Amino acid sequence: TIGLSSPICGLKVTSKNATISANPALYVMNYEFRLRLTSDDGANPTYYYTTPSSNRFSSLGSFNGLTVAYNASYTVDVRYQVMNNGAATWSNHGAACMILSPDFPTTGVTSSICDSSRTLSEVLTIDPVSGATYQVYLYEGDVEVGSIPRNVPNFSLNMFTAAALDKNYTVKVAVRLGTELGSEDRGC
Repeated sequence: TIGLSSPICGLKVTSKNATISANPALYVMNYEFRLRLTSDDGANPTYYYTTPSSNRFSSLGSFNGLTVAYNASYTVDVRYQVMNNGAATWSNHGAACMILSPDFPTTGVTSSICDSSRTLSEVLTIDPVSGATYQVYLYEGDVEVGSIPRNVPNFSLNMFTAAALDKNYTVKVAVRLGTELGSEDRGC
């Protein structure tokens, strides 16, 4: 049966490079996966394709011309190339499968250091996200009193000009991947 064997159909994957696979078939020379945004279901949707390969495994991140978006729904299918009377022939595309890309990553101050007194100069850690930089926000009550960018997963309160001794603050962190800034996550 022409189609996907991947158990990720209808699920949210945890990586933008999640593996997708076609059902194995005899005499297949090449597999070609096709993908579109699920919402692009008009008469002429924009499709993205993988480079035809003898390998029945591919990944969500391998579609030519596509940058996988976070929290997006994609529809994927596959077709096979076989020899038919001496000529390489492509099958029709098999049944489509919906895959949800992962949520934009979030992080925060390492929870083991929350809810305790800290000095202004003490280095506080952020739970790291691979390949990310961070935007750290300082709140006094519900009011943001400062924000700093960080290229490393740590900071100290004295980096905020508004920070003072004997005050209660909440710190929130947002992940930046490239130019995309996520939302602030859990406060500490």
